[in-house]
Amino acid sequence: MSTPNGRNGQTLFTFLALLLAILLIYDIYRQLDLNGGGKGSTCLPPFVSRNPTFLTSKAHNISVCKIEKTMSTFLTGIICYLDRKEKFIKANRNIHSEGWSQRFCGKTIEFHKNPLDNNTLKANMWKNWHLLAVVRDPISRFISGYINKCLVEVDQPKRKKNCYSCNKNLTCFVEHLYKNAQMFIRADGKKYLTYEAKHFFPQSWYCAFNNYSYTVIHYGDDASTRHKMSTEILQFLKDAKVEQSSLKYIEDELNFKSPHSNKNNSYKDLILTEIKSTPFLMKCLVQMFYYDYILFGVPLPFQNQ
Repeated sequence: MSTPNGRNGQTLFTFLALLLAILLIYDIYRQLDLNGGGKGSTCLPPFVSRNPTFLTSKAHNISVCKIEKTMSTFLTGIICYLDRKEKFIKANRNIHSEGWSQRFCGKTIEFHKNPLDNNTLKANMWKNWHLLAVVRDPISRFISGYINKCLVEVDQPKRKKNCYSCNKNLTCFVEHLYKNAQMFIRADGKKYLTYEAKHFFPQSWYCAFNNYSYTVIHYGDDASTRHKMSTEILQFLKDAKVEQSSLKYIEDELNFKSPHSNKNNSYKDLILTEIKSTPFLMKCLVQMFYYDYILFGVPLPFQNQ
């Protein structure tokens, strides 16, 4: 992969430094536990192996690691548009209106390992690829997923047993998610990748961050951070030599405001209030996502609680 320039280069350098630090720190604590010198940790470890999904445009040498609830559907739309621009536009599709179950490109742009590992791609192509991961404040991501999967979708007859059949009970769901993650760890990632796990497991488990060098961009949860995110995505695409007309189209799509925002905000306030008023929930969520906060440089939550 070519060395990125400017802001994306700085982002990549900072992320690699954090990655090295977390690997060293985690290894120290792991050795202490193995030797009986540590008390053990209830925090879930980073980099638990799971099969990542990459959204890939071979025409532009772009590979995006898909992490649920970090605008994964929108990123799928971007890659689909870049790979099949004429067909996408002719079909009157828009990136912002793509739905996951009706996405235009289906699974044709999805790979369950990095396409750079394919035998058909030569090793000398590595320097020409651009790898992207969009990450999000872990609690914000959790709440977004909970609203979508456990409050909205669960009302659908075929989805009513989702979220561990907790019937919209947040504490029940968090307890089961934590146990699910522990079972997944004990099985070395070979079992227990449930529907809930796919959407809520720690972000550090998704993309083999300890094996690949990504440009990491933070998801924007408000107007100012969303503008920053959009700017960085466009810069990433520009560095990948995406043509100006496509950049303009993608910029317009990034600026489109979802009609569901206001409704989701009311749900978000209620859930956040419940979490902050329940020490057990705060503790469990931090234990699950602790290394996401450290790895991606996001301030730990609830520090004044």
